[in-house]
Amino acid sequence: MPDGTTSLESAVAIMSSAFGHDSVSEMHAVAQRAVDLEQSPSRHRATALELLGIALILEGDFSPARDALTEAVRLAGDETSTGALSLAHLALISLREGDADEAWRYAERAYAVVEQPRMRGDLASVGTYSVVAHLLMERGDLEGAARAVERATALLPRLTEAFWWLMIETRILLAPVLAALGHREDALSRLKEVEVLLEAHPDAGQLATRYEEAVEHLRRAEHRRQMSMSLSDAERRILRLLATDLTLREIGRELCLSLNTVKTHTHWIYRKLGVSTRSEAVKVSRDQAHTARVDSPG
Repeated sequence: MPDGTTSLESAVAIMSSAFGHDSVSEMHAVAQRAVDLEQSPSRHRATALELLGIALILEGDFSPARDALTEAVRLAGDETSTGALSLAHLALISLREGDADEAWRYAERAYAVVEQPRMRGDLASVGTYSVVAHLLMERGDLEGAARAVERATALLPRLTEAFWWLMIETRILLAPVLAALGHREDALSRLKEVEVLLEAHPDAGQLATRYEEAVEHLRRAEHRRQMSMSLSDAERRILRLLATDLTLREIGRELCLSLNTVKTHTHWIYRKLGVSTRSEAVKVSRDQAHTARVDSPG
């Protein structure tokens, strides 16, 4: 074919897979057909493997998805749209498997590509920006997350329902970031859009589960926000010191409190914030401090 694909059937299969058909299972089948047809190492085989890997992720089948995406990156190279989106989805696999450090290594490579001036307007970059924003939020870098959200938001209007699966995926990733940045209404709006899209595409693989997780995340975040408002002055002082390297005994000395009193206050701080560790309490505190700065009219 003039574009370099092996046949008209292959070209149609690649395009159809990118559009996702009407379901994830059809997307998987068509992407697999494209991979079978594009046997020679080329950018078209890389694209077919990228789409197959994404379809497998959407079905929750991570091991073969990782293989397909890794091969896509090898064929396409890091400096391409296909390579960047493949790396971003490798990051999603690692995140779902609980390896946040590996997820960030993949996302950082993808981010370096899409931040190049020639790539910022590439529609596929919206997927990478959404993944990066989510991971930066998880890492506690809300300023960095805000920049990635801004990049993604600029591209979202161009993302039509032809790419319904990517519309859903990006919104699920961005919603908790928006909430962490203090834009709760925007977050809820994104999830409402996801709800409508899922109704139109009932065979959406794991996207429905990920949507429910995002809704629950927002619910818990709102609960923590409300409970943090009920912290006593003493609890707020202790919470601020929990962000330091001081031990609980040293915090007690700093505030002229006994160790048992500090432990009791810390216990109630955890309960009110809905967390179980010091690091989680500190993260919630920092997120809320950033939200307060965002919401401040000054």
